[in-house]
Amino acid sequence: MTSGPTLPAERTSLAWTRTGLAAATNGSLLLLRTLTGEASVLDRVLVVAAFAVAWLAVVLGQVRSRALVAGRRPGDRAPAVLGVLVAVLCLATVLVVPAGG
Repeated sequence: MTSGPTLPAERTSLAWTRTGLAAATNGSLLLLRTLTGEASVLDRVLVVAAFAVAWLAVVLGQVRSRALVAGRRPGDRAPAVLGVLVAVLCLATVLVVPAGG
């Protein structure tokens, strides 16, 4: 039994949505920390960056999913770009959060 173009598209969409939810959760935790304590400018930048990465992951996932449904091969740069952004966000969070207490 072969799968039609909708199953890979659905898996792609779900994977990218999970990545977006993880980034949004990170942003929410950083926002909570920012609202309950003294927030530096860098803390606020991290909150905005986390939500931006979350939004980007969901949008890129939808674009790639639609390309798969249409029978086109999605571009290959998006996963690498998002991976780098998530890694930078995580590294920045690890470096900034302990410094703030």
